[in-house]
Amino acid sequence: MKTFLIGCISLYNPERSPERTYITGDITVTAKQTNEALIEFLLRKLNGSGKTLDHYIAVCTPEVYSEDSVTRKYLNEALGEFYDETGISLPEFTYFSTADETDANTYNITLGKISAFVRENAKDEDAEIYLDMAGGRRDSFIFIQLLTKLLSFYGYSVHAYYSDITGSKNTFVNADLSFQHMKLLDAVNDFVTHGNVTQLSPLFYKNDSVRPLLKSLSDLSNSIQLCSTDLTDSFNALVRSIEDFENEPDNSPNVFVIKTMLPLIKKKFHLEKGNYSIGILGIVRWCLENGLVQQALTIYNENITDLIMEYGLIKIESESIGEEEIEASASKYHTSIETAKFNLMLQLVADNMITSGDKLPFPKKDCGKTFSDMLYKKSGRKKSAEWQFSIASFYFNEKYLPDGVEICVDNALFRKILIDIRYVKTVRNIINHASEQSVTNKLDYYFKFPEYHFPSHTNDISFTPSNIIKGVSRAIENIETAVSQLK
Repeated sequence: MKTFLIGCISLYNPERSPERTYITGDITVTAKQTNEALIEFLLRKLNGSGKTLDHYIAVCTPEVYSEDSVTRKYLNEALGEFYDETGISLPEFTYFSTADETDANTYNITLGKISAFVRENAKDEDAEIYLDMAGGRRDSFIFIQLLTKLLSFYGYSVHAYYSDITGSKNTFVNADLSFQHMKLLDAVNDFVTHGNVTQLSPLFYKNDSVRPLLKSLSDLSNSIQLCSTDLTDSFNALVRSIEDFENEPDNSPNVFVIKTMLPLIKKKFHLEKGNYSIGILGIVRWCLENGLVQQALTIYNENITDLIMEYGLIKIESESIGEEEIEASASKYHTSIETAKFNLMLQLVADNMITSGDKLPFPKKDCGKTFSDMLYKKSGRKKSAEWQFSIASFYFNEKYLPDGVEICVDNALFRKILIDIRYVKTVRNIINHASEQSVTNKLDYYFKFPEYHFPSHTNDISFTPSNIIKGVSRAIENIETAVSQLK
């Protein structure tokens, strides 16, 4: 394993650099310059573990980079004396200058150069990287943070130290915990942005305090990625585990960092109190916000009728539909009882449209036809249930409702929600090339409202993920508006 130490070199001024003694554990180092002190400390530390320091990468400003500079001369002399005293082999020194960069881009190019140097000299082996956080200019700390992040992406083990001269004694402090917190923040952000728990799992799989929360995050992540038709259990488990974790007495550093991220998790999944977009709708909205269009379409489509019934936007007495018919439909189409009631209600709406004798008010190509013309084939048989649902949705009116059914929100808004359902299902079928596509393609001309977008041989450009996200977002907003109308 190759071992590297990387540091930004501080300018050495003999008049302002008193000799200091640093004591860390059983290691004592006496030095005048901060980088010198940490180099000697790490050489002793590694030597005590049977390791060597292979490379020292020195990042230098123009004042330091010259071989004739006071700083480089001093370091060479001091480390030479260290070798003569201890016999510990010194690393190979490589100097990088920031002189060829503008002030606005100081360190940016050097960052890439150092990354390339490490990868080339590690030669595909595991590398152990040590970072000196104490030296250089004030903005060097930001450079070290960026370098830590960059090198960690290549899978290298990265550790950081700085010299502390503020206490009663001078010592060297390991700053790994701070970088672990950065990694933890990345892991939580990866979950709330992509539903991915692969970064979180290795950090906490042995921690009893975090494990229940981690499991609920993982279960919800899996359900979303697999487009599970029932997310209720995994979502409710996440809500409970968040509440439990908020009351967790363990406040160790990593646990505390996760606690500080809980408001972000709640915000991202729309769990704040007073937010109508909760539960399944919150997950759908989260999918849309993070570009998971397929998951959003499927989760919305598979859950929306149950949600409408659960929210109480419509009330359907089972007796008005028929208990046996409801159970038979649920069994035949593998739906919930509530979805079966909703679908049978729409079929009865279509039946009432037929018997009404009313004519279609739109679109132009069908204007003047009766509902009977639309819902019966030339053979006299009814058209498919999918077609019935669609016509009942586009031309919905309370007057076609069967007895025992009550719309609890504005009639026009409820019709919009029904059209939204057809829109989402149609888009999903088009994208997935589903077996129902032959039916839904015939409905395209019903979606000629400005807010809807579908592919056609003349205007495919309007059928984009961005426009689909807008359409499904509007569907969620209509549900939220309807829920807000309920008393």
